[in-house]
Amino acid sequence: ELQELKGNVRVICRLRPSKAVDGIPVAIAGGAKASGITRSLTMQGSGASRVFEFDRVFSSEATNADVFSELQPLTRVVATGSSVTILAYGQTGSGKTHTMLGVQRDAINELLESLSNEARRTGQEQVPELRLGVVEVHNERLIDLLDKKAHTVLELRQGRDGQPYVDGLSWHPVASADEAEAAIKSASLLRTTADNGLNEHSSRSHLVMFYKVSPCGDPAAPVGQLTLVDLAGSERLARTQAIGSLQRETASINKSLSALGDVMSAITASEG
Repeated sequence: ELQELKGNVRVICRLRPSKAVDGIPVAIAGGAKASGITRSLTMQGSGASRVFEFDRVFSSEATNADVFSELQPLTRVVATGSSVTILAYGQTGSGKTHTMLGVQRDAINELLESLSNEARRTGQEQVPELRLGVVEVHNERLIDLLDKKAHTVLELRQGRDGQPYVDGLSWHPVASADEAEAAIKSASLLRTTADNGLNEHSSRSHLVMFYKVSPCGDPAAPVGQLTLVDLAGSERLARTQAIGSLQRETASINKSLSALGDVMSAITASEG
């Protein structure tokens, strides 16, 4: 009910510490506030200032814990069978991975605690198991980063319930945030990165982390899922040093981000 009031799609902006580079606009959090929460962003450049509105704006002083406090209610509803997706989007080098991996630890701690509380509330003898699957989306190929045998290329399919799923994805139980963090760290080492002229370790792929709740004993029980997505950075070819395969990767990244924008627009239009 809380999330229905907030909206099914919310856009939160987080500022990273600014770099003193001449000619690049500086973003300032401020403007309209409700209950002390900043909801607008002013971009100051060589021309006129522009103001953008968001559901929430975090300044460059905000910590990962501050960001998670806004997402905490979303994590809790996964324990009762809901599906939630959190995406980190922005230009290359904007701090997406730092934010997503930082938020992830708090999210898993909260989710595991919520599962235990929900089991006690409903009188279950066992706490539902939390399982993790990690996929890299690179040049439109899906790769299982936790498959120890090899980098298995997977297929995206549609289930009988109409929901998409990754066929053949390996699932791994996680009993703590430490276990989840270790698994993600291992997977991240296999993620495709490169120096694109703007970021020495630029992610050249999207990283998708699926946390699925497996109900105990009741096959008809709703399956909650928390999906965390660390998107590759949006780039302008003119600003990068991309040539050859790096240039093709950039084109693939921008194409997929454009498609994601179309999906988000369609969702928000249907809500209106």
